[in-house]
Formats: sequence, C-alpha cells, structure tokens
Amino acid sequence: MKNLSKGLCLSSVACILSLVAIIIYAFVLYKLPVVFVFLIAAVVLGAVYVMSGIKDMAKPVMGIIPWLNSVLTAGALVAGVYLMVNQIGYVIASLDTVDTILAFIIFEVVTAIAMIVNIVSSFMPMGVAKKGE
Repeated sequence: MKNLSKGLCLSSVACILSLVAIIIYAFVLYKLPVVFVFLIAAVVLGAVYVMSGIKDMAKPVMGIIPWLNSVLTAGALVAGVYLMVNQIGYVIASLDTVDTILAFIIFEVVTAIAMIVNIVSSFMPMGVAKKGE
C-alpha cells in the first residue's frame, strides 16, 4: 500500500467527520435543509480531493478544496444555530432540559472539529508521501 501524506490523511478524517455530522444532524430537533446541503457538498468535495490524491492526479487547483470544505462546514455550523436559538434559550432559562439540544451540541462539536481538521489539512502536503515526508 502506498504511504499517504499527512494532508491526505487529515482530509480523509475531515470527510468522515462531515459524514458523521450529517447522521447526527438527522436527530436534531429543528432542522434546516441547507445544513445538509453544506455537509453533503463537503463530503463530496472531500472524497474527490482524497481520491485525486491517492491516484496522484492532484492538480494545483485541488489545493483549494480543504479551504472550501472549511467554509462549507463553517456555514453548516452557523446555519445549524439559526433554528435552535429559541431552544437554547429555553434550556438556559430552565424551561426545558438539556436532552432536547444534546444532539445539536454533539453535531456542533463534530462539525467544528471537521472544520478545524480541514483548515489544518490545507497546510499539509497532498498526495502520496515520498520517502522522508
């Protein structure tokens, strides 16, 4: 098996985290469809990026994909909060329990981690690692 570079491995992790975020968001109380669109786009672009790196077909323009994925996951973070603001207020005011926003909190954490991993991977080399990398 080929040795994959650190950037490619981190991009794979970010792609998987975005996929997990999609699954978790399905259990959030109030959903906004654009969050699914942002995350699905991040997963698809991440998969294209990883596959092009594995097959050594990476072009210099492909380096923008981790940045684009971090913007997409940031958009999912912000859009996800939009419908849950009232519910968060109810929990803070002790009118509801934390159980109602637990899936939302987990979703936000996983999506934030995916965004950070995408940002970090954009600074790493892409493709098959050469000896000494």
